[in-house]
Amino acid sequence: MIGGPGVTAADRRRRAYEMLDSAYPADRGYALRWCEQAQVMYKADGDMKEARLLLRSALGCSRVADYASVYKAWIAMELHAGNVDAARGLFLEWGRRIYAGEDDSGVDFWCMFINFEVWKGGADRARAVARAAAEACPSDPTIYAKSLKVELPWELAGKRHC
Repeated sequence: MIGGPGVTAADRRRRAYEMLDSAYPADRGYALRWCEQAQVMYKADGDMKEARLLLRSALGCSRVADYASVYKAWIAMELHAGNVDAARGLFLEWGRRIYAGEDDSGVDFWCMFINFEVWKGGADRARAVARAAAEACPSDPTIYAKSLKVELPWELAGKRHC
């Protein structure tokens, strides 16, 4: 446990880094341990400051290869904290990593980003992301179906039925 009475945020961060440095690398579980420690910090501190530092470090750690898990956890934490703009910024950053070839979770990313914009961004943003997804993954049936689900309800809502 890295929390407790009288333990400062800096102490928790130092202990988290020590624990993570001693962990075995090279699997998805390693990325998840970083995410778990960030969640502990978020719950202990009541804000995202220390958790963000830890998650940013995870993305910079050469032993963390599962960027998708880190981004998913971080986005969820930002949304829980009410930081929609920060979550959107993380989606954009994650997308840049995918385009740069640093992450191969493109379909998963696009599906999550479309869902996020439907939920938090509205019709225009959701359509824009769905179109970008269809352009980025033109032959993927999951993206095609997700894009149709985004376009169709708003298309039908705009037409009058006699």
